[in-house]
Amino acid sequence: MFLQTLRSRLSGLLLLSWAVGSAQAQSPMDLATVLDLTLRHHPVVARIDAQRRQLPPSESLAAYSPPLQLGVDAENLDDRGADRLETTLSLSGVLEWGGQPQARVGVARSENEAVRLQLAQQRLDLLANTASRFIALVGAQEAIKQASEAQALARRTREATKRRQQAGAASRADLQRAELALAQADLAIVNARQSIEAARASLEIASGAGRGSIQTVAANLDQLPGLPALAALLSQAPDAPAVQLADAGLIVARSRLQLAQRQTRPDLGWNLGIRDDRERDSQALVLGFSLPLGQSSRTQPRIAQAGAAQEVATHARDIAVLDLQALLVDNWQALAGWKREIESLTTTLIPQSQAVVRALRDGYEQGRYSLLELSSAQRELNRLRAQQLAARIRYHQSWISLERLLGRPLISENPS
Repeated sequence: MFLQTLRSRLSGLLLLSWAVGSAQAQSPMDLATVLDLTLRHHPVVARIDAQRRQLPPSESLAAYSPPLQLGVDAENLDDRGADRLETTLSLSGVLEWGGQPQARVGVARSENEAVRLQLAQQRLDLLANTASRFIALVGAQEAIKQASEAQALARRTREATKRRQQAGAASRADLQRAELALAQADLAIVNARQSIEAARASLEIASGAGRGSIQTVAANLDQLPGLPALAALLSQAPDAPAVQLADAGLIVARSRLQLAQRQTRPDLGWNLGIRDDRERDSQALVLGFSLPLGQSSRTQPRIAQAGAAQEVATHARDIAVLDLQALLVDNWQALAGWKREIESLTTTLIPQSQAVVRALRDGYEQGRYSLLELSSAQRELNRLRAQQLAARIRYHQSWISLERLLGRPLISENPS
């Protein structure tokens, strides 16, 4: 009675969930559509666009020399009147030597390029996260199909057990165990539907499109991107985004060192003005120059610091290559392992398990095998199918991570 009540409640919950899902049904979205949705709606993309618009002015500003200054000097401001007043109207500026404006532009340009690479990596990370959650939702949809197949197996076993019990070939306990297995299969479907809702909500948040924007998605998890050779992956490491970003940091360090070196030569200050002497009723042209002393010695610590920063950036670039190669090796090894696991499950283990279940089911209905043997075989088949689905999900998600590391498109053009 308890098992029948439990199954009745689960069936009611399943019907309610199915009705809600059917009411909200829409055409399944593929990965390209979801990624386009992300690019159009996610605030990170809007922030990246705004940050890109901030970059060009810094290069223009760096080209400017120190501004000209307009000054007025007054002398003999006392109580004897304005007849002794002397005023000087002057214009002053600085002559920069050694190509300092060009060096500043080089620093600004290299810094902007580094920021552009960072923004591109943020955009790629956003799309990779969305794609990974897309695969998770596809996997959740596949899981409910497997749960339905397991439910059908459990129902067929329950019906066979009922017939055997009516014929006196099975005990009441066997029928109760079959009822329990069917109730567990019903519960697995409820849990699978809940997983779909959670995966859908996660994908909607990752895409930035909001609740209700995504209902179902479509992708063939059986279609695995071909695994390239490890040597081919490692050869592409220098062009990967992480290494390019390290290269950009090295260029910034070199540009700053060049600017510091060019600042060792002192800038020449100049001023030009007109002096008006009320007491003598005369005007005179005033010209002056100034040169800071000790400029070279003051810039040496800055040059040393910039040189050390360049050395650090050089090592950071080498470290970035090694770190990326290590990640590529780990990722490739994981992909190769999951591919072997998927092939073994698909070609050998699952077909053999299905054959065993069919043989035991036919034998059980004829009274040659026990319910325990059949149930054990069905559980093993369900486990292998779940293992196969999990491996496919991990393979696709790891492939997305691989494409993110190498800066490739997220949609493979030549799946195998």
